[in-house]
Amino acid sequence: MKKLLCILLAIALVPGLLAGCGGSPISQEEGVVLLVGGITVDTLNPLTMYVAGSMELVFLIYEPLARIDENLMPSPGLAESWETSDDGLEWTFHIVKDAVWHDGEPVTSADVKFTYDLMIDNGFGYLFSSFMGGIEDVSCTDDHTVVMTTSAPKADMLRSNTPILPMHIWSEIPIDEMELEMNEHPIGCGPFKFESKDAANTHWNLVRNDDYFGTKPTIDSVVFIYYANPDSMTQAIKLGEIDALFASKGAQLDALQSDPNVFAVGAKIPAFTEIGINVFEDGTGNPLLQDINIRYAMEYALDREKIVDMVYYGSASPGSTIMSPVGGWHYSVPEADYRSYNLDKANKILDAAGYTDRNAEGTRLAPDGSPLEFSIVCAADVPDRGKIASFLKSGCDQIGIKIINTTMDSNAIADAIEEYDYDMYIWHWYEDADPTSLLAIFTEDELHSCNETGWTDERYEELFVLQQQQIDVYERLATIQEMQKIAYEACQFIVVVFDEDIQAIRSDRWTGYEQIPEGGALFINSTIINYLNIQPK
Repeated sequence: MKKLLCILLAIALVPGLLAGCGGSPISQEEGVVLLVGGITVDTLNPLTMYVAGSMELVFLIYEPLARIDENLMPSPGLAESWETSDDGLEWTFHIVKDAVWHDGEPVTSADVKFTYDLMIDNGFGYLFSSFMGGIEDVSCTDDHTVVMTTSAPKADMLRSNTPILPMHIWSEIPIDEMELEMNEHPIGCGPFKFESKDAANTHWNLVRNDDYFGTKPTIDSVVFIYYANPDSMTQAIKLGEIDALFASKGAQLDALQSDPNVFAVGAKIPAFTEIGINVFEDGTGNPLLQDINIRYAMEYALDREKIVDMVYYGSASPGSTIMSPVGGWHYSVPEADYRSYNLDKANKILDAAGYTDRNAEGTRLAPDGSPLEFSIVCAADVPDRGKIASFLKSGCDQIGIKIINTTMDSNAIADAIEEYDYDMYIWHWYEDADPTSLLAIFTEDELHSCNETGWTDERYEELFVLQQQQIDVYERLATIQEMQKIAYEACQFIVVVFDEDIQAIRSDRWTGYEQIPEGGALFINSTIINYLNIQPK
């Protein structure tokens, strides 16, 4: 039997060493060499997935109309070509004629229409449905031609990474059950097929799709395995038990870079970690958080510099607005307006707002006697977020605000956020190659956004629509920067840090990979190029 090549990617901080562990879905009889690591996956249902690890797998299994290339520009995907009308209101996509689903069924334009209509009409797949704004009609002129009509020119049409779903499978699922579908064995038409996973959701095996219409991967298999401990993951790659990893800790970078057989980087990525504050009037959060003075004071009490040094070991930078400096859309807050660590200023803001009385514990009181006491919830499986919460608590203790730190698993936090059943939470966001999906999290459209904090602003909403229509990149940049300024001033999202990913690969075994963009990440970088180009030395 031919020996399959296998790249073993340790993506996220996940449990147990691979070598010798039971329950692996891959057998030696299948010819796969288990030198692997993995990721955190919540679901492989593209309509409900929430975490970056799920997206990484889905983008390998499914195919969008256009993919993002190594220059972070649109390139042919399921659509081999396209053109627009002179007025920019009609897009015609020509679908690859020899594309087939992983179960052998042909891919047609009807699958594209089905997917887009599903998201437009129901708001499914909030990571993608935000890109549907302005699309008024999707029609098929033949089996391989899709025509989309828009209400205005659409700047982000080609940057939508919406995975096209097989209509013959998903149309059999009732609409009210689609978001509950776990999609245990996903069928796509992308460069890799889903092969298997273990019952504990710690191993995922994808194999090369030899019927893929595009550039086929060099490797035969990608196996992802979850690691809980970054120290174990670092040792695994140094010992050759895995071939690659990402999302390790800053403390591991020196150990990785000191190994001559490992290429390791502190990759600057378009991502941030933030504190979300519940300001939704109909939610269950403490209504005192609707006072912007309290939110400002808490941000002034957060020592970002210490967090960068002591939590991230220098592998991050202080945060500010919701678009990171890496993606090219960032708004740089003027120094005079930036809410950096300043306890004196925080105390003065609270005094001026009338929170001068305190209880026996020293906690400030509102005029009605309610204490300035708030809870913050963090993912139990991501220790760094608990450390950030501790820094917030320490700073707030010094200004008379009591913070109660709590933990939940990530899925429970996601449910609480959806129901606005929290005071504050700590979360992490990756940006897409296009800013639309991230900007959408502050919009009011229930179908096409995931408004986590309940904050809305009329001007922000107007600009959100406008930026999708601005073909001139400089005009669009100015609009997006104004949106960031509005959101920053509202302070319902405290961007703590702009993250870096500690990523590594066994350079003695593999070649053909690159950092995307230059100086950036090997994986989770809006493109699948490295999975296609990587090859053994």
